[in-house]
Amino acid sequence: MTTLAMLYPMLRMLVLGACLPSVCLHGVAQAQCVEVSTGSIATSRCDMAGGVHWIVRADLVAGDVGLRVGRSAERGELADAWAAMVPGASAVVQAGEFVFPAFEPAGLTVGDGEAWPGTADDGARSVLAFDDRNVGIVVPPEQVVPYEAWMAQALSGAPVLRAGVPVGCVGRGCEPTSRTAVGLSEDGRMLVAVVAEGDREGSPGVSTEELGALARDAGAHDAVATGEGGTSALWSEGEVVSASSDGALRPAAAHLALVDRATGESTKIQGVVGIEGRPDEHLPDSRLVVERTDGRVVARGAPVTAGAYWEFTVPIGEYIVRAAHPGYRRGCKLCAAPIGEEVWCSVFLSEGEGEETCVAPPRTLEVGPWPTAGTDAGGADAGVDAGVGDGGGGCAAGGVGAFWWVMLACVLPGRRRR
Repeated sequence: MTTLAMLYPMLRMLVLGACLPSVCLHGVAQAQCVEVSTGSIATSRCDMAGGVHWIVRADLVAGDVGLRVGRSAERGELADAWAAMVPGASAVVQAGEFVFPAFEPAGLTVGDGEAWPGTADDGARSVLAFDDRNVGIVVPPEQVVPYEAWMAQALSGAPVLRAGVPVGCVGRGCEPTSRTAVGLSEDGRMLVAVVAEGDREGSPGVSTEELGALARDAGAHDAVATGEGGTSALWSEGEVVSASSDGALRPAAAHLALVDRATGESTKIQGVVGIEGRPDEHLPDSRLVVERTDGRVVARGAPVTAGAYWEFTVPIGEYIVRAAHPGYRRGCKLCAAPIGEEVWCSVFLSEGEGEETCVAPPRTLEVGPWPTAGTDAGGADAGVDAGVGDGGGGCAAGGVGAFWWVMLACVLPGRRRR
């Protein structure tokens, strides 16, 4: 099998028609990003003078995309070993800071519908939670979120991006190191994971504020820190593409997998191209484009009958159908294509110039609000130092008896592990 490491030098030589947003770190030149896997779950490597980072973006509306957080019984696994336990795992990142050596997550954690025993929102971390439809919500630290039955997956972390604005770093959060963030786009239709490599020559890492900027530039609107130091890693498409500075993975409490369900399910969308206000007239010479709601084109064509009837077979998901004809404004329509249904999605054009705008509505959850945290629970800008130990690396431990565990896990490998 051709590995991602082998593909990367070849792909970098290509001239890409579309790239991820460029980012700027430490005031240096913009990053050069190359997609090393594509589709509804896409992984990209970005190189800049300040180091290397990886971006994973998942279309949460696509019928073939699933999410999975590790369960309590799966604690303490390496990313690649845990990925082998999850059917269809496409990409895996760390899903929150934890207490070592018990591998107890810090903050509310729910894996595959099961709440981790003993975990709870502490008012210092944001909670990122999803229902079984991949509809998610990022709850700020000010609200204390209880486990609720709708939660299929949930993880917790210090906020690094709030409403599109990176959160200022605090304490050790201002030190450069390897870091991981997970977040949502403003419309809730895309999950974004960023893994910034650090603690190595040429790639010292980022602060939590810089991590938030990377998540923002990758398309997130809100994001939380979920990994740091030696446990910040990325497994993608069967390969460990980013591990710790010595190339070795470290066990973590919980991981998050972006899953390719590979259902092969498809459905037919169909319709006619007509004229607005003249239901008996049609435009058989129109041109049609079918796009995912994130802009990816999945089909092009034209009506197949004199009555301007058209049809396309597409994977399960949501689409925007665009129709164009000389002398008419370009029209569009948003259509959902569920399993087992043939969907009509006719488009009607009006005479004139220009085009209609179709915007997919945001995906939201009607949950909460929850009680506000007390003044002793931390605040919105608590940073990764909030809560447990050093906040996110996985080498935090309480009490004198845990000291030697920390020394063995974090110091002896040769570089400082957080």
